[in-house]
Amino acid sequence: MEDVAMDPLGGEPYYYYGEANESGPGMQCEWPVDWEVSFSLLTVLYMLVFVLGLSGNRLVIFTVWRGPRAKHRSTDTYIDNLALADLAFMVTLPLWAAYMGLCFHWPFGSALCKLSSYLVLLNISALLFAAVAIVPCLTYRC
Repeated sequence: MEDVAMDPLGGEPYYYYGEANESGPGMQCEWPVDWEVSFSLLTVLYMLVFVLGLSGNRLVIFTVWRGPRAKHRSTDTYIDNLALADLAFMVTLPLWAAYMGLCFHWPFGSALCKLSSYLVLLNISALLFAAVAIVPCLTYRC
């Protein structure tokens, strides 16, 4: 008898779609015991990063916006934009935590999947832009 990895919500079993054959979509996934621990651990880690990142980025944004507008420098705008991009990423972390907690099952629909992927790519693009933009700032003292 074959071991079957069932959906934790009682749905269909998982399959490896890359190994399709004539009889079906492919081999069924079997989650090793250490993966089950990883699902729980990563879910808790994602939520911890979400709470710390949300509060930290809100503190940065509040601190930058609290000061008088006349004294804002270009570095303040730079840091503020990085915090906003990181905040957009932090908003998606509970979705990814649920995805991990449900053993790679996405229950939120296609639109939210695309939106969360877009926000992750927005954050990556902002960080790459920041890495490129910081070099002249460090060289010429912005």
